[in-house]
Amino acid sequence: MSSWRSKLPCYSFFRRIFVAGIVFSLLHGVNVFAQEYTDITRYGTSNAFVRPSLVTGDDLKQAFREYRSDYEKVLQETNWPGNFDDLFSAVERGNFSEAKFPIGYTFDWQAIRKNGVAQPTDPVRWAGRAPFDGFEFRFESNGQRHHFVVPKACGNLSLVSMEPIPEPEIDLNALVPSLRIHAPNKCVGVNVTVDVMISDSMPEGATLDFTVTRPNGQSETLNPTAAGGSYRWQGPLEGDIGVYIFNAAVNTSAGKTRTASEQINIEPCEPTCNLIVVPPAADPIPKAGRASIGIDLCKSSALAGALTSRTVMIYHTPLDGTEQLIETLSLSEACRTSYTLEEYGSYRFESEVKDDRGMSSSCEAEYTLVKPEGELLPFFTVFGGNERRWRSQK
Repeated sequence: MSSWRSKLPCYSFFRRIFVAGIVFSLLHGVNVFAQEYTDITRYGTSNAFVRPSLVTGDDLKQAFREYRSDYEKVLQETNWPGNFDDLFSAVERGNFSEAKFPIGYTFDWQAIRKNGVAQPTDPVRWAGRAPFDGFEFRFESNGQRHHFVVPKACGNLSLVSMEPIPEPEIDLNALVPSLRIHAPNKCVGVNVTVDVMISDSMPEGATLDFTVTRPNGQSETLNPTAAGGSYRWQGPLEGDIGVYIFNAAVNTSAGKTRTASEQINIEPCEPTCNLIVVPPAADPIPKAGRASIGIDLCKSSALAGALTSRTVMIYHTPLDGTEQLIETLSLSEACRTSYTLEEYGSYRFESEVKDDRGMSSSCEAEYTLVKPEGELLPFFTVFGGNERRWRSQK
């Protein structure tokens, strides 16, 4: 498979994220959330496999008929072990369903187009602003169960997982579940999705025990929903900071299976503070010692939850004096405002943002209103760096 750096799936920009719990894994031997993914934020751009977007199941069937050779090319390049006919027959028979896939959902690879050529990506994770719509289908082929998703916006065939089909004789070992955690970040309050996969069919009367152990050691029973032959739980991880361990086991009449575990380490995450001071527009009739600037905090955000307050403290250092606080503004309702500077000198703007979990961060910006060196000419304005100077007549 060629390098991911030469491929751009159907999205506008990306960042590489490496999430790992190395220390805990070495100490406890637990399979930690440690895969490397490329985050994708948009579907339906120039790297879409199919255009226009897929809307109905018939659109999906038509795309798989029309572009079968291109899909097969990608499957060959990924060394997919299944039988092509099994995959395309599953789509043609309508063995798929429509679903929304949450932020943080991961794929082993996706089929994309680069300069019109079909090719696969490395592992990717959905990092858009909202869940995306897609088709989901599962089928058996060459001794394995295969789970694929196709986003409606681009038609990119995406592999979620492959699992071996157990032998016909079912025992407890064949029912041991496996878990996979999908999360957009590791901040307190993040919404996570946990998939519980069971390689064999659940025997009649069997039940799933699914719990989470919090950092303080307390265990809580969770109630996942059935999702296409597996189970899924979604919810926020709020309150405690540290390692959350998800545990799953199957109860049968013959006994209980070995417990499978997966974990994620939750950390406190400060909100992002981003303060922009917008210089004044050119004034055809300059007013000595006065200028109106813009103050913008709209790009500040909470990584988890929401911002509850935005404040800006304005400090002024006169030409012949020391710095002093002259104003405190609250931008909790509106994230931007304007402010009139009444005197020449240096101004420092100090902002603090807080989120609904009590986390805060601060940022600063500066601006200097420079006194002209001579007579003001009312129709010229000159900008230099972050300073505003009036062109003057000596």
